[in-house]
Amino acid sequence: YVRPHAELGMRWAYYELLRTNLNELDSGSAIPSTSRQSFYSIPVVFPPKSIQLAFQRDTVEAQTLQETNAAQARILAAIRDALLPKLLSGEIRVPEAEQAAEEVV
Repeated sequence: YVRPHAELGMRWAYYELLRTNLNELDSGSAIPSTSRQSFYSIPVVFPPKSIQLAFQRDTVEAQTLQETNAAQARILAAIRDALLPKLLSGEIRVPEAEQAAEEVV
């Protein structure tokens, strides 16, 4: 494990590391590994704590919205998967599909 050498919020550190190709630091052959020295050599941008906290607040809100949208997309996909074959085969018509969609949700 490694520890930050400066005051660095974990969410900020996570997004900073996303910008880095950690695979390039791999020094192992059969077993991938990265030395602490290599890891500590990664250039990291770390703004004042107040900016990091604002970033965290904004990204938490965005992540919550993303999770909500993903959940809605899964529900819509389930409705589509349940109704489309029946609509295409003529098994149900649009008014019946509306009722079936309500039952899926």
